[in-house]
Parts: sequence; structure tokens; C-alpha cells
Amino acid sequence: SRSGGLWKTTDEGKTWQSTATETLIASGVNSIAVDPLDFNHIFIISQNAINNYAYGIYESFDGGLSFRQTRFNPENIGLGGLGSSFKIYSLITHPTIDNLLFVGTSAGLYKTTNNFNSWTKVVNSGFFNQIETHPTNPNFVYAYNTLDKNKIYISNNTGSSFTTTNISNNNDKNAIIATSKNAPNAVYFTSESGIFKSSNSGTNFTLVSNSFNTIKSIGANAFAVNSNNTNNMFRLRNTKNEGASPFEGLYTQGSLARGITVGNNQDAVTNSSLDLQISGKISKDVTLKASISDSNIPIQQN
Repeated sequence: SRSGGLWKTTDEGKTWQSTATETLIASGVNSIAVDPLDFNHIFIISQNAINNYAYGIYESFDGGLSFRQTRFNPENIGLGGLGSSFKIYSLITHPTIDNLLFVGTSAGLYKTTNNFNSWTKVVNSGFFNQIETHPTNPNFVYAYNTLDKNKIYISNNTGSSFTTTNISNNNDKNAIIATSKNAPNAVYFTSESGIFKSSNSGTNFTLVSNSFNTIKSIGANAFAVNSNNTNNMFRLRNTKNEGASPFEGLYTQGSLARGITVGNNQDAVTNSSLDLQISGKISKDVTLKASISDSNIPIQQN
């Protein structure tokens, strides 16, 4: 949960229990990864619920009864301190290679082979909000960078380096990538411009369908392919209001939060925070990349 921590069920969703995330410096959790060889070994991204700034990656060895901070945090990466706006968007464990994890951040893509005792920055910049692995070939890893909308990042050496494939007809729309074990060499790339498919592990893509584009301004919020039938695809779509938009053609993400702070030695005060990131093309020849943030946190005497 963005502000409610990590919850756990042991009866297929009938009941839920909170975990020890309530004791962490921040209870916001925006991504979870589970060790495929030990389901009690859990990794989470801890973030500030107001502005989504990351406090780092925490891990539990007892199914969430307790958590400890890994070394992967803004201070150790060199992106912490006053004014830091570092964010962690995505986190996955490799399904077959022990201790191999990938982290997508607002400062690029990272890889660790030893549970964050150390790490390597494998892509130096970008907002990496999605990472997928090949269903059967452990060497292939796919990633998506929202600052590079028309490309999918591909590694054939377990994430040590990446190349890109361009989806020319995507028209700078934000996309979602997916794979399916029923067609292991297939990669799916879906956006407002259509559903594109690669049958050769991302080397090239062809348009599968854009029939939904008869409805104006529909974007993809979630996409999945049936593992037993790759012709069966699921897509969550949100319609937007008709008419002009101040950010039409741009990808925006962020948060606006307001809250009330009270304590034994202070009056009740309000605080607010704005965090907005914008990227995309304003025109054919002009590209915009911007990050806007503002915090109003009262200072109390003594």
C-alpha cells in the first residue's frame, strides 16, 4: 500500500494481517519482491507516502514479522540528503538465479548479485518503472524507461548490459511490457497507440491491434497476457475527459498531498507537498523533461 505498508494473507485472501512495516521509518510500500527459493525472504521498497521519495530497500527473512534495511538506500547510492528526490519504481528477483535482483529508479537501472551487499548501475539514467524476465531463458531481461517511451531495453547477458529496440509507431506514448510462459520468446508492448508484439525476444515488433483507438485518449494502466493462451490479453483502460489538456502529449506522474501534524509539544499544523515529473514532446522538434517539487513543512519553536 502506498501509505499503509505491507499486508499478508495465509488463507488465499480471506483475511489479511499487517506486517512489521508499521515500525519502519516510512510505511509506504510501492513494490514487493519474493525470493523464489524462500517465500519467507521478502524485499520491499520503503517510501514517503506524501512525496514518494524512497528510503531504500528493506528485507525480511521471516515472512514480514521483522524487516531490516539493506545497503541499497539513497545515502549509500550517493543520492540522499537534504533536497533529495530519489525514487525507486520497480524491484524484481530473478526467477531462477539465486541472489540476483534488479531495481528500477529515477536515476537509472541497477543490478545486484549478492542481495544488495553491492550493486552495479547497468543503465546510467532514466525512470525505469518496469522490469520483466524471459520465461525460460535466464539470460534475457527486459525493462522500460518512461523517459524513452518508444524503446524497450533488452539484455541477453542477465542484465550486465542493455541494448534498445525502437517501436517506431508508438508515437511517444507511455507503454507497458509483458511476457508469457506459453510463448517464451514473445514480448508484448502496449500503449495508447496499440498492442505491439515481438516473436524474437524483442529484436523487432509488429502491430497486433489498435482497434481500441476509436475511443479518444485511452491509455494503458495495466496489461497482461494469458499464460495458457497468448491470444487472450487483458488490458485496464482509463478514459480521459474530452477537450484540451495542458499536458496533452506529455507523460506526467507525481503526487500532491496535504496533512495535519499534531504532537504533545506543538499545535496542530497543516503541511503540504507537491512532486511532479513531466516528460515528452511538446512538438516535433522540442522535448521537455522537468521535475517540480515543493514542500511546506512548518518549523516549530524549540
